[in-house]
Amino acid sequence: LLIMNTPNANRIHTFKRQPVHSASTGKKAAVVNVSKWKRTHLNAVSLEEKQDIETKVKAVINARAKVGNDIVAGFNSVMRLIQSDKAAVVCVAQDGLQSMLKVLVEATQARGIPTITIPKLNQSMRSIMSLRSVSCFALKKPDADGEEDEPIDTVEQTSDNEVDRHHTSAIVDDLREY
Repeated sequence: LLIMNTPNANRIHTFKRQPVHSASTGKKAAVVNVSKWKRTHLNAVSLEEKQDIETKVKAVINARAKVGNDIVAGFNSVMRLIQSDKAAVVCVAQDGLQSMLKVLVEATQARGIPTITIPKLNQSMRSIMSLRSVSCFALKKPDADGEEDEPIDTVEQTSDNEVDRHHTSAIVDDLREY
């Protein structure tokens, strides 16, 4: 009885056990931080640009583009495509790992390649693209088909590049109309 009346013993009772729901608030806060990071970094393009890019991606997929020809899937392959400056657009699944997203975003921002988030691909889209599961994929630039491997004089190469740019812009305009 004497011990219970001491001030130190009374202080022990002031420490309450943490409620059960407080364990999940840390996870919720982490999810909020991740989604905030995704909103600020992945949607860096304007809304109109994003809609144009999404229509381009849908047009390429609906045209039965296959992985390997027009589409590069998988993190390592996409990173190689970005580093070789052959990626037109990089699409990242919204439920991807944050560390992977950060690396992709930093690489695409350094090269000036637009990056958009996409919802998780449904089964029909995956079967159209002949994918099992994908966290990110990229569309190849139309002039990145390996044509630059041919030996060309430097004067002719500049004129060919100008023609390719006009051809590329015509393809993009056709996709927008699609």
